[in-house]
Amino acid sequence: MNQNNVSSLDSSRQISTEQLRAGVIGGGNIAERAHLPAYTEHKKVDLVGIADPDEERRSYLESKFSGLATYRDGSQLIDSGDLDLVSICSPPSTHKKYFIQAANNNCHIFCEKPLALTPTEAQRMVEAAQQSGIVTLLGYAYQFMSNFTRVIEMVDAGLLGDIVEAHTTIFSSPPVAGWYFDPDVSGGGVVKDKCPHIFDFYHTIFDIQPRVTSAELRFKNTTSVEDIATIGLNYEGIDVNVSVGWTHDRWYHLNELVGTDGILRFNDERLQGNVRGHKLQYKNGELPRLQLGPLYQLWGRTEDNYERRRLNHFITHCINGDDETYAPVTQGLAITQTIEDVYDAGSS
Repeated sequence: MNQNNVSSLDSSRQISTEQLRAGVIGGGNIAERAHLPAYTEHKKVDLVGIADPDEERRSYLESKFSGLATYRDGSQLIDSGDLDLVSICSPPSTHKKYFIQAANNNCHIFCEKPLALTPTEAQRMVEAAQQSGIVTLLGYAYQFMSNFTRVIEMVDAGLLGDIVEAHTTIFSSPPVAGWYFDPDVSGGGVVKDKCPHIFDFYHTIFDIQPRVTSAELRFKNTTSVEDIATIGLNYEGIDVNVSVGWTHDRWYHLNELVGTDGILRFNDERLQGNVRGHKLQYKNGELPRLQLGPLYQLWGRTEDNYERRRLNHFITHCINGDDETYAPVTQGLAITQTIEDVYDAGSS
């Protein structure tokens, strides 16, 4: 890290007065759609490089984001010089290597999910980050979606009373990238893909490590990794049921949080429910501007750029020298352990 830009993290929370130099490892869809534009457009960040093993992909990104240096390997990017922060968007089997290398270079790290293949790997990443005192953020999405943020606020305010139970169902089409179906690269199937976001949300709601009470892993259309999973979690007496799959042609996502004083049903777009006798509904975190009876509502702004919001959250914490992000690497370790417990329960 450029020590003239951001001093080491301490209680004084030093604030950067210089541009932060950013790099991105992995040139896939999430990098092109979220990370590269966020760094390019942020006035306090200079995007300096991208690493990807595919030459054609590198050439494409170099032409789309002018002035971008390209590298075949993430290690080359990290060792190229003066990076202040890096996004790791490469396949999961590479995360530990790049994370530890970047941490040893005092580089702040945004790591897309899943953090690691195993809790042992995740623990080593935690140790590297703590030794370097860097800012870390895991790429969990739900805390940055407006509806989920409102749910967390309602729970924290006690509006639902005591939480009784919760349910999450997410089904989608299978991933396009072939590495998702290689367990040596992905670490697993739909559980590794969908559950990090889910488990992070419930970790935020309950702030404890759950007990995995049941897990059924099914190989419906695959033989290498699971493509359907049903999971039972228990958070100190509160049951949470999770169903995930890669078998639908269209995306389906629904969460239900049941409390003694209210019930909320929500996903990334809609939030509806009844809280203490009052009906409510939001679209992307906003109330309707006009509501005429139960069938017609007029909404204002409907977009919810959560991807940009989580990148800006990371950048702001790097600028401020504040390592207390929404999902630091220590939380990633907890989520990785829960995923490991699911696989253990599913194989027993």
